Amino acid sequence: MIGTSQNQISDCVRNETGWGQDEDFVEEEETYMHIYNPGSITTEEGTVILNDSGADNPLGIRINQKSYADASFETRNGMVFHYTLVNESGSDLSGLYAGLFFDWDIVDPLVNSAHYNADYQMVYAQDQSENPTHLAGTMLLNLGLGANIDVMHDWGSDLYSYSDETKWSHMTGGVNDESAFNVNVSTYTGIGPVDIAAGDSISFGIAALAASSIYELEYVASEIRNFWDTHFPEDLGNENEATLPGVFALHQNYPNPFNPVTSIRYDIPEAANVQVSVYSLLGQKVKTLVSGAHQPGFYAVQWSGTNDQGNPVASGMYIYRIHADRFNAVKKLILMK
Repeated sequence: MIGTSQNQISDCVRNETGWGQDEDFVEEEETYMHIYNPGSITTEEGTVILNDSGADNPLGIRINQKSYADASFETRNGMVFHYTLVNESGSDLSGLYAGLFFDWDIVDPLVNSAHYNADYQMVYAQDQSENPTHLAGTMLLNLGLGANIDVMHDWGSDLYSYSDETKWSHMTGGVNDESAFNVNVSTYTGIGPVDIAAGDSISFGIAALAASSIYELEYVASEIRNFWDTHFPEDLGNENEATLPGVFALHQNYPNPFNPVTSIRYDIPEAANVQVSVYSLLGQKVKTLVSGAHQPGFYAVQWSGTNDQGNPVASGMYIYRIHADRFNAVKKLILMK
């Protein structure tokens, strides 16, 4: 959805009729959607060029959409959408908002719940409130272009109605961190407000991801963000400092139990000498995973179940510890062969 006011929104989302759907975006003439396999940086990449000429009140926007999906263990449960919006209207566009709307319907949609995760700028839905096994969500990858993230629940006689007034309230409402429980849920993730001069453009990214537990979802979110920061550093926005963690943290490894490899994430908010090591339950050091100076950032390291000599270790429970200047933390993991 893209818009500059309640009276000028272009989208391909259901409308106020409840059953109809707007069809404002069309492919540019002499172009078509193409999937590349393999892609330049991921297993599969898609590209399509759209404009909003199908709208009753078009903005004059060209949309270059690129999508990235990879078969690697770290990011296989996520997809990145990279958007470039080009202002072809002939006039400056001020106060523009843009984002993605999802109506999830996971298993039984009437008992879904949805939540906001501030650590990852992520909103997600799950199949049930307690002990969920199916989770899916979207994550805003830019941090300098504004953030509008909303959890919506659909119920009542207007179950599927989605008016321009309601769309605009979701597109411009900032971050809504309230959860919804045992209802049919939808979510919105987007940027704005931004200004685009005539002939100019902006770029932003949103990821879609899925998992079978909240721990897995956070792991996928972390790896997707690492992917974005690595391949699209120019699109981080004007507030790159916001991408840095606020506190030291050691996260639970994923997967756990594991075989043959697991990933351990940790956050470093300031420059520090960092050591991450694996120990036996008796306190004997098994493997030094990280040792050295770190700049502020989000990090991850993998352990493949070997010791410092490169030999496989026995199945069982181990301890992993981080020491970063004055910060120390310990967690347990299980190697299962």
